[in-house]
Amino acid sequence: MEQEFPTHPPVRAWRCFDVGITINGNSYLMSPMSSGGRLYPNRVYKASCNHVHLEDAEFHAAPQFDCTCGFYAFKKRRDARAYLRHAIMAEVLLGGKIIETEIGYRAEQMVIVKVYMPKREGARHEVGYL
Repeated sequence: MEQEFPTHPPVRAWRCFDVGITINGNSYLMSPMSSGGRLYPNRVYKASCNHVHLEDAEFHAAPQFDCTCGFYAFKKRRDARAYLRHAIMAEVLLGGKIIETEIGYRAEQMVIVKVYMPKREGARHEVGYL
């Protein structure tokens, strides 16, 4: 059951990322489910819908109930870990319009708060930035 609610204060959640490297050797986060946009900690990102190219689609703000747009995140850390075991895990804050699902959220806004890098044997350690 999906439920929309305003967020004051922001909602804390968990999300998985891949890491990209720029030509200069700088690292950045990128979503495994997106078109490869660069994401950095401590910046506010606003979701947009990329389905406007579809024949019958109309422009709308993200997220919407009848679309798949928005930033996805899990409510529980263990669910994020199970989703993508070899990815970088991050703690995020979600804001703006949020649609709640059984195991997570789709949100209008996202800030990456903490990044957890994989360590040997599946352990993780906390990193404040990349």
